[in-house]
Amino acid sequence: MSADKAKGSDLGSCESDGRTFFEPVAWAGFSGIATKEQFLKASEIAERELSDSAGYLICRSDKTLAEGRLAEDESAWKRNAPGKKENGGAFRHLESWYIASLCRFGFGKRAWKIFYDTLPAVCGEQDPYAYAAERFVYPEYVSGRDSIEHGRAGHTWLTGTAPTRQRVLIESIFGLESAYAGLSINPCVPGEWKTFSAYRKFRGSGFSVTYLNPCGVEKGVNRITVNGKEIKGSIIPAMYYDGREYSVEVLMGAGEA
Repeated sequence: MSADKAKGSDLGSCESDGRTFFEPVAWAGFSGIATKEQFLKASEIAERELSDSAGYLICRSDKTLAEGRLAEDESAWKRNAPGKKENGGAFRHLESWYIASLCRFGFGKRAWKIFYDTLPAVCGEQDPYAYAAERFVYPEYVSGRDSIEHGRAGHTWLTGTAPTRQRVLIESIFGLESAYAGLSINPCVPGEWKTFSAYRKFRGSGFSVTYLNPCGVEKGVNRITVNGKEIKGSIIPAMYYDGREYSVEVLMGAGEA
């Protein structure tokens, strides 16, 4: 199926075969390409077509080879069995970027649910034999719904998912993100989290961060104190990068996503 060419779009003209891919949706938010409204429209489609019990499918799988026919093009991903790897598998890397995009626009509850539900220990909890992989390390992907091994993890120890998940946990969820001016603090969490904590070593100093969220917001910072002294804005200034340990208190409140 071929869609009509888009005209007058800021993204230019394009043609589509009608297939939905997760990667551009996952990147759209945190990359700064999409507005919140645009991201939400794309997210609705991804949730409807690509959300699966295994995670988020990289795309709707192509079944041409499985049906005994040759693909019309030479796309390498179509050579995999349906539901496997790039042909409809749930890729953990892409989910990390999706979490970052959700956090950019203030959807802390949705972001955390994806982070938690796709933890290896959680995925393999109900049926470890069906999951079939170590429950203490991330796989590259989990077989999608078009696979006869739906829910089976593959390619552990051969993926960069662990560092990307660590990064979105630290920088997007706990909001401890490096900036040129210093350590920026802008958490995005479920509103049910009334108090939580994190620790980050940054430019030689150690920061023990306690978050207070009495109003139950998902994003927004009202006040930050370092060793009891309030700072201006949300970036810890240069005077604190002297190799010492500091206690930071972050009071969350209503803010723009």
